[in-house]
Amino acid sequence: MNIFKVIKKVLSEPTDFFTRVKQGKNHVGFSWVYFALLSLFNTILGSIMFIIDYYIFLPTLEKDPIFGKLFSAAFSELTILAYITKMSLNYIGGLILIFLIVGVTFIWIKMFRGKSTYSKTFELVSYAQTPSLLFGWLPVVGSFSIVWSCILLVIGTEQIHELNRTRTIIMYLIPLLLFVGLITLFWIFIVPGVVDILSKTIVPTVGK
Repeated sequence: MNIFKVIKKVLSEPTDFFTRVKQGKNHVGFSWVYFALLSLFNTILGSIMFIIDYYIFLPTLEKDPIFGKLFSAAFSELTILAYITKMSLNYIGGLILIFLIVGVTFIWIKMFRGKSTYSKTFELVSYAQTPSLLFGWLPVVGSFSIVWSCILLVIGTEQIHELNRTRTIIMYLIPLLLFVGLITLFWIFIVPGVVDILSKTIVPTVGK
């Protein structure tokens, strides 16, 4: 299989592509390599964007009377080597974690009477992430690419696990809404306290 042809098919003809995935042989090995290469692309480009932000935009943020000092304190010990090491570990961890993520996704889909296998679910998850891995490193566009990947996940689940669209959307909305709820609670009850503590400890220290 040709990676560039797969990318084109996933993005331009997702329904037909995932139908072929369902009907074809298992290609877990190829889909994992596909995920690994696109993740590497995303990691490299994302790291370059971070370095650009670090050297161009951070000095501007540091001029902010409160948050600038918080940013300065947070990034004062960061070096390019440390960042590259961190991103490399994250990349390797992602290549391992994908098997667990697929396992949880497979069990969840099965609870909603999905009809396919773990292998096909692995291909589904790997290919559905194509937009977010290709464009996720871009400012603004990255957010839309995540939505695009979610749409591909719905389309692929319909085709591979033979679920109707309504059931598929509800199935994925449940964990999404739970996640959004937890994040909302975190920002309401935890973040204000953390910001208050940091403003009383880090900012005076940095200001000395």
